[in-house]
Amino acid sequence: MRALAGIVLALALASPASAATVARTTPEAGPVLAGPEVLWGSEGSDGSVRVMAGAPGRPPRLLHRIAAPTGEETTRGIGPLAASPDTYAVRVPTSTLFDRDFDSLSYVGEDALLRGPLSGGASLLFGSLPERVDHRPCEGRYEVLGGFAVDGARFAVGSEYGPCVMTEQGQSRLAIAVHDGGSRLVVEAGTGTVPFEVRLAGRFLAWVSANRELVVHDLESGATVARIRARDLGARTISGFDLQADGAVAVAYWRLRWRGSRLGALIPGRPGVQLLDRHVSGELALAGGRVLYERTLDDAYRRTELVLRSLAGGPRHALAHLGERRALAGPLDLDATRATWAVDRGAHRPGRIVLREL
Repeated sequence: MRALAGIVLALALASPASAATVARTTPEAGPVLAGPEVLWGSEGSDGSVRVMAGAPGRPPRLLHRIAAPTGEETTRGIGPLAASPDTYAVRVPTSTLFDRDFDSLSYVGEDALLRGPLSGGASLLFGSLPERVDHRPCEGRYEVLGGFAVDGARFAVGSEYGPCVMTEQGQSRLAIAVHDGGSRLVVEAGTGTVPFEVRLAGRFLAWVSANRELVVHDLESGATVARIRARDLGARTISGFDLQADGAVAVAYWRLRWRGSRLGALIPGRPGVQLLDRHVSGELALAGGRVLYERTLDDAYRRTELVLRSLAGGPRHALAHLGERRALAGPLDLDATRATWAVDRGAHRPGRIVLREL
C-alpha cells in the first residue's frame, strides 16, 4: 500500500509538458525552429530589421541586422522567415514612396532573400538591398521572388518571371531553384503568378500556385507525385499546407459557406485526400507524422485552440487555448519533439513567443 501510495503521489505531482517563454515580443516574422533555438524577425524603431535567436531561460541574441535604408521615403520590412538546424533564410523587402495623392499613396518595391548560418551573419541569395527603389518601367524581362523554404543546408527559392509585355507565346511562368551546396537545380512549375508558396523536405518539393493548385514533385525521379486542385476538394482556395520528408502533405482548403477551412492529409500509398478536421484557420505545420494547426471554436474566430494530431487520425490534443486578447501572431512551426508559436496580447501589452516540448 505504501508503494502504491508513493506511485499515486508521484503521478499527481508530475506536470504535463508546458509552454515556456522564449521572448516577450510580437514578432514581424516567424517564429521558426532552428536546432535548439527559435528564430524570429523584428523591426527596430531606427528603421533597421533584425533576425533574432533565443531559447527559454536566456536572453535573445542578434543573428543579423540590416540597417535602415538611407534613401528618402524608403523603408524596409522583414518576413517571412524559414530555418532548419543548419541555416536560415529571410525575405527583406525595400519600399519607396513615389506618388502621394489626396487619398492614396503609391510605393515601388524590391525584395531581397538573405541566407545565413545560425552562428550569425547573412549573404544575398536573391534580389538586392537598395538604399532607394527607383520607379522605372519594366524593360525586356522581369523576375520577382515567390515563396521559399529551407531543409537542412538546402534552400528552395520560388520565383515568377517573364517578358514585360505579355503575349500568348510569352506569359508569366513559375520556377523553383533548389540550392544544395554548390549545385543549383531549377524545377519549372508552369505558368502563373504569385502568390506562390514552396516547401522542401527530403527528396520532395511541393508548391501551391495562386492558392488554387497543390503539386508534389520528386526531385530524384523528376516526376510529379501528386497534383490536387482546390476544386477537386470542393473548395475555392488552398489556405495552407506543409510537407514532410516521406512526401506526406497536410493541406487546408476553404470555401465561403464553410466555417473556416477544412484540414486534409495526402499520404503516400493512400488514395485521395483524407479529411482530418473542420473549422481550421489555415495555419499549420507538419513533422514526424503529426500536424499542428489552429482550430476555431466559434463562427467569429473569437476563440481558437492549437491542436496536435496524427496524420493517421485519432484524438486531438489541445496545446493552447487562444482568444480575443491572446491571438495567434504569425506561423506555427513543429519538429519531432517541439512546437513554437507567438501570441499577440493587444496593442498595450507585449506579445509572447512560446516553445512547447511535446
